[in-house]
Amino acid sequence: MEDNPLPDLRDIELKLGRKVPESLVRSLRGEEPVPRERDRDPCGGSGGG
Repeated sequence: MEDNPLPDLRDIELKLGRKVPESLVRSLRGEEPVPRERDRDPCGGSGGG
């Protein structure tokens, strides 16, 4: 089991001037990605027709 420390995200946030996305934090931790609401098809894949 690897115990690699995560990079200091506060330093990254200061350099970028914005918050680190939760998806990136989860990826760095090795967690499963959570599907975003906008990625889901509200029509259920009907093709819009």
